[in-house]
Amino acid sequence: MNIFDGLNDRLKKISVIKLLGEGFQLDELHDNRVEITLLLLLKVMKLEILENENRTKADLINYTKEIVNKLDLKNNSKDIIRLVDGVINYKDPKMGNSFKATIFNEENNEYEDFSFRYLVSDKNYSQWEKGGQTVYKLHNISKEMIFLTRDIIEEFEFDVEQFYTLQLIKSGNFNKAKSSVNNLLLKVRKLITKEIDYREDILNNPKNIFMSNKSKINIEKQFEEEQKVFDKIFKWKNRVTKMEPKARKEAIEVFINLEKARRMHDKLAAVTVKNFELEVRIRKEYPIFFCKTTTVSFKNNIWKEQIDSTGLKSFGNLEKIIAPLFSPEFEFVYPLEWAWQKQVLNSKDSQNNQKIKVEYEKGWEKEKIDYTLLVECFKFVFDKLLDNREISISEFDNLDGISKENWLKKKINFELLMMFIMTDIKLKIGNFSDNRLKVYNLLCEENDKYKKLNGEIITSKLYGSSIKWKDIEISGYKLFLKGDNYE
Repeated sequence: MNIFDGLNDRLKKISVIKLLGEGFQLDELHDNRVEITLLLLLKVMKLEILENENRTKADLINYTKEIVNKLDLKNNSKDIIRLVDGVINYKDPKMGNSFKATIFNEENNEYEDFSFRYLVSDKNYSQWEKGGQTVYKLHNISKEMIFLTRDIIEEFEFDVEQFYTLQLIKSGNFNKAKSSVNNLLLKVRKLITKEIDYREDILNNPKNIFMSNKSKINIEKQFEEEQKVFDKIFKWKNRVTKMEPKARKEAIEVFINLEKARRMHDKLAAVTVKNFELEVRIRKEYPIFFCKTTTVSFKNNIWKEQIDSTGLKSFGNLEKIIAPLFSPEFEFVYPLEWAWQKQVLNSKDSQNNQKIKVEYEKGWEKEKIDYTLLVECFKFVFDKLLDNREISISEFDNLDGISKENWLKKKINFELLMMFIMTDIKLKIGNFSDNRLKVYNLLCEENDKYKKLNGEIITSKLYGSSIKWKDIEISGYKLFLKGDNYE
């Protein structure tokens, strides 16, 4: 074993941990800067997974204040702002510098600079053209640091991660399952992005089909097996009702995120199959794309640019490169016509022979949300918050029959209620992707009285007894407004 193998990669991970909370001086929170900044990154990751856009600099400052209070430390506003600046940029925030470390590279036997950031802008939510603030997300290097203790699991395939999650839920370890489900969400997100990027690549340059190492064997069977694992996981959902209230909240959060992972997995399956169909069509109908003469030469691209400039690790590698050029035997090259004849798309659909239209990925089609129904349901909730600054789940039993039927019409009604329970939300007027804020803004359009809640933060805690309507049971929680005038 060569102890230098992979050293540069390991040093990068160590540097990211080492520089966390460094590069700035604090008055009172200096000794606690590492745990505060790490908790802030964890908070951003959680919001990113939940597709919550409340990740601006102002939001990060508020989250840091909450973390400092939770750690029972002195709430120093100057230190808190400096901590947030120190996670976004290195040293002077006005300079906007990235973090830097000088680390050894075993490949060229030299020290070199390594630059990175903990947070980067999330282009999907930062609406700069409309004057919006920058919304931050974790850089990949930050995610690697957070999941450092699970490097082996991170390298596993999606189905192995599913199996790991299933075993944790079977054993009742919902605390660890939360981390596993978060990792599952990150993995499926990454796979979807990879498939969408791959589609763009082959549309721009069809030759990229031959550069891909993606396996196309039994795609449909693979996704069916992964769906079966999801079904096995959700069979354990009934044990949640038998748990203690505190553990029940944790378990509910796990299953909510698991449902989200299942829907995203369906999207991944659809995008992957579409890419496969596109590949087959391009191969079969446009062979001319692959028949252009190559511009790569051994002298320029291999000898001058690679061997002569950077060298080889051993003489044996040179033999492997040159030997095939002087071999007395040549590999049999299949005629191009044979290859096209093998490209047949098998499908159960009767439309198999129809022309496949090439178009850019438009995203996953999901069930349309009935916002009119959502507004009707949540009017009761916001009226209680407006009048009493709080509402207990047990009060839902006071609704009339018609209102209860409205709640039971759509699953999204209860999913949105669970989102209010699981994560805090600051009510804001404007155009937002968070469905909770969309419902609030629609209520404001209907009646100006709800604008009085603008700027208030809705939070929750366990309180009172649960309710059960038909097959749906909701644990006892209380939603309330968290503000300076409310205890």
